Amino acid sequence: MTVRAGFALCLVAVTLVVGCAGDDQGAPGDQGTQDSSGAVGPAPVIVATTSILGDVTANIVGDAGRVEILIPAGVDPHDFQLSASEGERLRGADLVIANGLGLEESLDDVIGQLESEGTEVVLAGDALTGLVSIDGVGDPHFWQDPLLMHQAVTTIADKLAVIDPDRADGYRARAQAYSAELDTVHREVSALYASIPSAERLLVTTHAAFGALAQRYGFEIVGVVIPGGSTLASANAGSLADLVEVIEDRGVRAIFGESLGSTELAATVADEVGRDVEIVELYSDALGEPPSSAATYLGLVRANAELIVAALTRP
Repeated sequence: MTVRAGFALCLVAVTLVVGCAGDDQGAPGDQGTQDSSGAVGPAPVIVATTSILGDVTANIVGDAGRVEILIPAGVDPHDFQLSASEGERLRGADLVIANGLGLEESLDDVIGQLESEGTEVVLAGDALTGLVSIDGVGDPHFWQDPLLMHQAVTTIADKLAVIDPDRADGYRARAQAYSAELDTVHREVSALYASIPSAERLLVTTHAAFGALAQRYGFEIVGVVIPGGSTLASANAGSLADLVEVIEDRGVRAIFGESLGSTELAATVADEVGRDVEIVELYSDALGEPPSSAATYLGLVRANAELIVAALTRP
């Protein structure tokens, strides 16, 4: 059987399964206690669509409000389906923070409707400059570059200051402190990546989720198992056979899968290469669940760097 025909059979047999239901935490309500800034009155309720944005936003909000996460850690935002009760949570929020750029594919119409109804919304990715593109549009996976997240932090803090001016100074101060942490983690992972010889900085990933990382830290993405920026896309036998050739020709050492999805197709590709190719799972579209080292956004950035360096510098 040819490699191309073998992949055709594999594609029929392999089904990628990811979670798609979030935790139902009920409708948000107001808090009326005094926070550490001395402000008194109803504290805002903020709903962030993803676990990554929820963690970042919580660092900006501190004890000045309540941050809820719509799509919990370990759940793929590309594949999330909104329940009726979760829709009510969004409508009851003082501010909704979404990634935008097509990441939360099933929520685009809902978020547009919320805005038309007067709900305050931040689309964090839409305000960024310096994005890489996928098929001519902005790559939604901007958080793989902590300096792009730096821009998003400023956008979120500015919006919070507008909707809750009594606590504006606190939001901006915490955003500044968190941005300093982003700068620190950027320096840390830059030093880690510097240990990889330039000729070995080749990435093959399961879907196009690491363009921002590659652009920032000097990697070349030489192929993807599933084309495009969504985990809902599908591969074909011809593209997988071509990917095997690229891996063989370029001397690629690892295929980087993702913690949210199956690595079966990646393993099938690796098996067709005439030498050892490691399969390594990175954190792509969501935080890891506790006690994972990637249970926070800063932890995710560090964890991915450590995993990539270990795979590309192994003997």
